[in-house]
Amino acid sequence: MEIPKSLDIKIDFKMPKPTISAKEAPKEYKAASRGIVNGCLRASQEIEYALPAELTKSMTQAIWGPFNPKESYFRRNGELVGSGTRDLIDMGTLHDSLKISTNFLKTKSQTRITYSAPYAAITHDGGAIVPYGDPKNGTRILPPRPWIEYTVGSADGMEGRYDVRGVYERNVADAFNSGQ
Repeated sequence: MEIPKSLDIKIDFKMPKPTISAKEAPKEYKAASRGIVNGCLRASQEIEYALPAELTKSMTQAIWGPFNPKESYFRRNGELVGSGTRDLIDMGTLHDSLKISTNFLKTKSQTRITYSAPYAAITHDGGAIVPYGDPKNGTRILPPRPWIEYTVGSADGMEGRYDVRGVYERNVADAFNSGQ
């Protein structure tokens, strides 16, 4: 089995279709469609702006536990760090590899969260590693630390700390009600 090179998670949101008949009320139908599209565009912009800070907050939560490196080391900012003081941000490589993008498809908008650090997937999903590729170090089991699901929830109905669906619903309702 090959280890993924990055962590790539998609969050899909279907855009509600207007219930107005295009044949019976073409002007209202166009206005309703425009409101839904504009609301989704605004929601996506709001989410792309707010989500990095929300993901960062989730990465720093104590529930992911401190890590215990064998030796002290220096972080990028020059801070000397000893054992028991690491968090998911640690040196910042994983944190800084975040990219958020949105695709607009015919019936849904799709927000994609990607962390391109080479160890992003195993950090998020957990798994077994052999430190430094040396068998004499033994196999270590890394626990899953799903900070993305913690932030936005998941398809399994998990409630996230950042209400992505609520952002969409509010923006669509505002655009629809204002006739934009």
